[in-house]
Amino acid sequence: MIFYEFIKNLIFPNLLLWESHLITIIFSTCMAGIIAYIIMYQQKKLNDKLISEIKIREETENSLRESEERLRIVTDTTQSAFITINDSNIVLSWNRAAERIFGFSKEEAINQNVFALIVPEEKKAEYEELILSLKKSTHAALAGNIVELVAIDKNRRIFPMELSISTIMINGERYVTGLINDISKRVETERALAESEENLRKFIETTPIGIYRTTPDGKILYANPHLVKMLGYNSLVELQSINLEEEGFENIEKRKKFKEIIERDGEVSSYNGSYIRADKSKLYVNEFARCVRNELGNVDYYEGIIEDVTDRKLAEKELIRSESLLRELNSTKDRFFSIIAHDLKNPLGSCIMTTEALISSWDSFDEDEKKDLIGHMKTNSKNLFQLLDNLLTWARSQSDKIEFNQIKFDLYQVAEEISTLVIMTAKNKGIEFSSLISENTYVFADYFMISTVLRNLISNALKFTKSGGSVALSANFNVNEENFITVSIADTGIGMDKTDSDNLFRLDVRQSTLGTADEKGTGLGLLISKDFVEKNGGKIWAVSEKGKGTTFCFTIQKYPGSQNEEKKSTPEDVGNLI
Repeated sequence: MIFYEFIKNLIFPNLLLWESHLITIIFSTCMAGIIAYIIMYQQKKLNDKLISEIKIREETENSLRESEERLRIVTDTTQSAFITINDSNIVLSWNRAAERIFGFSKEEAINQNVFALIVPEEKKAEYEELILSLKKSTHAALAGNIVELVAIDKNRRIFPMELSISTIMINGERYVTGLINDISKRVETERALAESEENLRKFIETTPIGIYRTTPDGKILYANPHLVKMLGYNSLVELQSINLEEEGFENIEKRKKFKEIIERDGEVSSYNGSYIRADKSKLYVNEFARCVRNELGNVDYYEGIIEDVTDRKLAEKELIRSESLLRELNSTKDRFFSIIAHDLKNPLGSCIMTTEALISSWDSFDEDEKKDLIGHMKTNSKNLFQLLDNLLTWARSQSDKIEFNQIKFDLYQVAEEISTLVIMTAKNKGIEFSSLISENTYVFADYFMISTVLRNLISNALKFTKSGGSVALSANFNVNEENFITVSIADTGIGMDKTDSDNLFRLDVRQSTLGTADEKGTGLGLLISKDFVEKNGGKIWAVSEKGKGTTFCFTIQKYPGSQNEEKKSTPEDVGNLI
């Protein structure tokens, strides 16, 4: 201990000084290290932050470029027009859909005033006010987001459009973007749908549909006024006085089948049945119904609707008959025009061949040959003209293009006019023609049609009568039909058998017989005559015997007060004319 005290007293004062210096040095060194560490740490942190910010900036720039590219792709591929305008309403962007919808290319649209470009003149003030209110609004998008307006395209077509617009501020400048769709088709569809719904509403309101509710044993719980009326009752109370199952159905067995189906399947759809009206007449219906069961599964009642299809049932039968007749008529007309095409082709072909022969070999023919060829052309031309005239007359008649005008006229005058036309033909063939119709034989008919009938029938008689024969025209009051006159054209020509006479007025049977002087024909004149006679309320027929002649007869309404009533004709008289 003494030694320790000695050493302590010897070195302690110096030790304190040395420790102080040592602590100062150590503290300074530590502080410098700490400061250096902090500075290095901060520098590293700053460097890392700078590197991170550079990386983030690069990523942001890449993302921005990718976003811009995606936006470009989206705007170019979207079906909606995407348009951007600045605060001065100048177009800054214009995608492909805008080019398609409005017809302006991107180059034509950029830097143009949007109102001058796609807004109708009468709408400019309204749209400018709309955009102005949008720019002043604090909302990013137009109230309601989507509005329907009208626009105009490059071709000046005004069409409805659907518009959604919004605003954006960039560097203190306001921009407006808009998505536009041409909704012309949708608007047209909606209009058509609205019209359809309105028509459907009117149809439902005006169509008599019966609504009912009945128990399985036939008690009527409810029937609407339409059903009451359909069944011929004056009130629901009166209808409820009957038992429907016992008195209301025309076919009891079919009703039992109805009940089996509805109770098995729970409903029936489009079931055709028949009810009995109050007056005991039949009511044909199309029925839709279901059965309603209680908690125990028992049937409480039937309810449904019925449609009166009585008229439809009758109309369906008539339609089937009309369709059959129409198919027959169309088929007949097709065959008829096929015949006509053949008969038109032959005389035309003959004329063409004759003219070609004359043109190519004129000098090689002598005068008689030339006359024969030209005469042949004349005959063919006359036949062709007659065929065309008959064809046009028949076509006009079939399409009701010939005005039907019944008037009073003297059949004697018509006969005289036609006699003047045919007398030369009769003389050239050596046939005696006579008209035995008396004056004041007044009829009530269409003058043009009856004149055409007489001309066709007389021409036909002359065609099939040989030289030395005769053709006589006469008119007699019909003993069996007091209001009609029977007109007869009797010839002593070649006649025909019963098969040919039965087919005379049939369009689907082709009959082509050469006349006694090789005159050609198609039988079209007889078809026209039949049509015209029937339009005037008459009938036409022929009585013929092979080798003895033919008599064509038709009836025509007489005009009251005609002076020839003492002359009566009978079926025997007609036979005696042959």
